[in-house]
Amino acid sequence: MKNKWHTKVITLTMHNEIGVLNKAKEFEVDGYILKEKATPDLEKCMKEIALRKKYYSGALL
Repeated sequence: MKNKWHTKVITLTMHNEIGVLNKAKEFEVDGYILKEKATPDLEKCMKEIALRKKYYSGALL
């Protein structure tokens, strides 16, 4: 699924299962943040995305 608008997508979720993360990766989301880690992760995520990198909450890795 190609994003022709160059819109960045960050998923904020309560799902901390690796299968859900893998599905999000299939859809090429730019960031995946767990709600329980939203405060420390959101700023990091936005900085990584600004550098054209992906960001996945460290709690899942």
